[in-house]
Amino acid sequence: MGSHLSTGGTITLVNQRRIARDSSGSVYEERWLLVPKNGTRESQLSAIQNSDPNRHVLFTCMMLDGQHVCHETFYAPSTSTAVKFEGPPTGPLPNNAGDAMHEGLGKQQIAGMETVGTRGCVRKRQRNHRGARILVLPAAGD
Repeated sequence: MGSHLSTGGTITLVNQRRIARDSSGSVYEERWLLVPKNGTRESQLSAIQNSDPNRHVLFTCMMLDGQHVCHETFYAPSTSTAVKFEGPPTGPLPNNAGDAMHEGLGKQQIAGMETVGTRGCVRKRQRNHRGARILVLPAAGD
């Protein structure tokens, strides 16, 4: 995620996350806070998520509050629906509010399942408290 400042400079925020999937379909994902790119601040682990597609359960453990409390959520996914990206189309957003970009990353077989990769980015133009226009970018993978 990045911002253009009224002074002409930019601030870019980044994070990294670990994501793993086992042969039964369970997914482990870490969520980390955004920090300035090339800065001195280190990102902090904010949450750990585990989903079990066989039991249709998502466990979310919040890590920042010091208590490390986990919440259990039940879900009912469709087994016959292919998920398709539903973001804005590539090009300018209405009212010159920014722009959207999409990139196909190709197909790959993972554990016998065909996967399709897509990278998307929506850059939104906003105004700061002084009325100067800034550009807000999402972090990779968010």
